[in-house]
Amino acid sequence: MLTLPFWCETSADLRFIGIFRHPWAVACSVAARDTGQSLEDGLALWLAYNERLLQAHRRQPFPLLCFDLPPEDFVQQLRHALQTHFADWIETEGLHLEKLGTFYSEALVHQAASQLGDASMLSERGLELLERVRSLYQTLCHLVQVAPLTVESLPADPARQLAFWLPQADALHKAGQAEAELALCQQALAQVQPQDRAPLWRRVLRLRRTLGNAEALLSDLLRISQECPQDPDLLLKGAEWLEQQGEHSGALQILNIAVERAPQWFLLRLRLGQYLMRSQQPEQACAHLEHARLLGPDSSAAHMALMNCYAKLGQRTAAIDSYHAAAQIHNPPHQAMIEHQWAVILTQWGEREKALEHRQRAVNSPHVLPHMVVAFARELLALGQRERALQVLSSAQAAGMESPQLSQLLNRCQA
Repeated sequence: MLTLPFWCETSADLRFIGIFRHPWAVACSVAARDTGQSLEDGLALWLAYNERLLQAHRRQPFPLLCFDLPPEDFVQQLRHALQTHFADWIETEGLHLEKLGTFYSEALVHQAASQLGDASMLSERGLELLERVRSLYQTLCHLVQVAPLTVESLPADPARQLAFWLPQADALHKAGQAEAELALCQQALAQVQPQDRAPLWRRVLRLRRTLGNAEALLSDLLRISQECPQDPDLLLKGAEWLEQQGEHSGALQILNIAVERAPQWFLLRLRLGQYLMRSQQPEQACAHLEHARLLGPDSSAAHMALMNCYAKLGQRTAAIDSYHAAAQIHNPPHQAMIEHQWAVILTQWGEREKALEHRQRAVNSPHVLPHMVVAFARELLALGQRERALQVLSSAQAAGMESPQLSQLLNRCQA
């Protein structure tokens, strides 16, 4: 709706169905996204969107739908709008009205709808918006012959609403009071409805990482797996933090749970395969990495992980095929790593001269990392090519690359 003028200019055959939702539900949803937006920002966004919706409807009427109806009623009004105003499209485009039930998802509803009665949570700016928002909402409800939600629909206790807690948590975060923010979030989790807790859990995970409490982080993730089964991304982020803190078994435990919840999510499969490889479990890793490759055939990371996995399992031909598949994908930041890892494998196979070619390719990449340069120089020294090693190290240092290992090896070559 906010970009409607652009779309009107691009096509002469546009037809519309307008959908509006209760303003307080929208404001709560915006404030719950952990993006720093407030209830007032949500109300302002609702007002801007729906003022344009009403203006467009007055210029040329089109079906208006109320999202706040029960799911079966919402789908029924959508079906009626399509049958009444889009009958020719249904016939020519082959639209399947029997599939409309899938259009509505409970996952779209993050807050229970409520009236703008609890002004205690609004600033002065919000109070100024309040009357305009209420008036427009009542106008829209009148157009679709739906009774506006009343003050009685408010939750009896504002503390049950996520938006009651977020401004307080934001203030503590800005003040750098991590422990106080964590305590507040834990208090909020005990009050807020389970379906609204995901934004709070994201904050808790961040705070656990900041405070370095891996044991509590694992405990929280196990709770999240029960309370927020629809949010496997929370489990993925938490598992990555556990892995970074050296909690390999905990990371694997959480990733296995996440994969059960979302078996077709590429990144979950990839991470689980990578972490299983680090835990010296190549057979199990291979199954997940092969699944990841099927889900993301254009991912150089998946092919590279499989390359290492096949090499570990002694499947030489499969490792070679995976290297070529990874190298053919245009992903410049990954190219240096692919060549470096392949050189490591070739060295393990005893093909040291061939490995040098790939180490050189890695070093020539603009995305080369210090440890790749050091590995190349050490291999050159092992082969008696001291001058070439010195040149590689000096060039890297002259290009601004720094690391303790690089400096130490360069000093050794110059001695």
